[in-house]
Amino acid sequence: MHQPTPRKQAIFALGLLAGLTIALFGAAGRPAAAAGMFVSTIADVVADDGQWSLSEASIAAQTDTSSGATPGECAAVVGVDTIFFSITTPFTITLGSQLPAVTTEMEISGDDADQVIIEASTCNPVTKPGGCVPKAYRVMEVGATGNLTLRGVTVRHGYVDNARLRNGALLPSDGGAGIYNAGTLAVVNSTVANNLAYNAFGGGISSFGPLTISNSTFSGNVGFNGGGVNHSGSTLSVTDSTFSDNYGKGGGAINTDDDDVSVTHSTITGNEGEFGAGIYGDMVTVINSTITDNSALNPGFGGGIYGTIVNVTGSAITGNTAALYGGGIFGGTVNVTDSAVTGNSGYYGGGISGNEVTLTSS
Repeated sequence: MHQPTPRKQAIFALGLLAGLTIALFGAAGRPAAAAGMFVSTIADVVADDGQWSLSEASIAAQTDTSSGATPGECAAVVGVDTIFFSITTPFTITLGSQLPAVTTEMEISGDDADQVIIEASTCNPVTKPGGCVPKAYRVMEVGATGNLTLRGVTVRHGYVDNARLRNGALLPSDGGAGIYNAGTLAVVNSTVANNLAYNAFGGGISSFGPLTISNSTFSGNVGFNGGGVNHSGSTLSVTDSTFSDNYGKGGGAINTDDDDVSVTHSTITGNEGEFGAGIYGDMVTVINSTITDNSALNPGFGGGIYGTIVNVTGSAITGNTAALYGGGIFGGTVNVTDSAVTGNSGYYGGGISGNEVTLTSS
């Protein structure tokens, strides 16, 4: 093989050196382009201490500024940012206050929801084991201009208390103990668990902007309406997810008020409420899903589903109960296709209670 001459080797080396110099100068002279940011500590501290906390990463991502001059601090990053974790799993980040509200486009990405936990406090506000006292703030918030993708993490132990309800005012903005969303939110491969919105909407999530949920779990959340999720303002899409053991007066698992909800390849089980223990909504569409063992307590309407228009296809509605109407389904117009509605109970209409009911191959 022909070998380069010493002169060509020298020219090549000088070219590499020049390219490296330009790259280093460029990196020092301006913020980096959109890239990953790596949280390096479980401590919730904002300080120039050479550690990169989740709160610092969130602030740096949204302001395009560094978190400090000490080596190890967050660098300034411009554009859409993804926050990763360089901490050995499993780990838990216990917050000292709510995370900074998300006002730009951002992603928080963990390896696995069972391994990466973000909590408001160590105390579960729903069960209060050992008489513990929970911290009175939610875990995170998405502002009106924010766009957050939450991937591979657990959000838990948020607690909000709407004291105004006791004075006759229930404000939806007081809810969302786990997450409050006024912008755009996607929850992917994540868990939202054991959050309490006391006398407020949305134990797990209260959302008033676009919301999609996929491959995720909502369990043990409690809210006035929407124990797992309270959603308004657009269609809620739930895919390949599980809602279990949540409680909300209207919508034990999911409450969409006057909006539409689509549930596909998902399981809604063991939830409780008074109206729509499983799902409460205007137009409810359930496809290839299981709605089972949910209970609508007194007065009790719609153990599995409560909706103005309910469309069920390829699904199982089984073992649900209602104290009064519609153990399986309570609705105005109910269309059930290629589905099983069995083993449900209610005082009126154990399986289905509706004004117009159409069963096809069911």
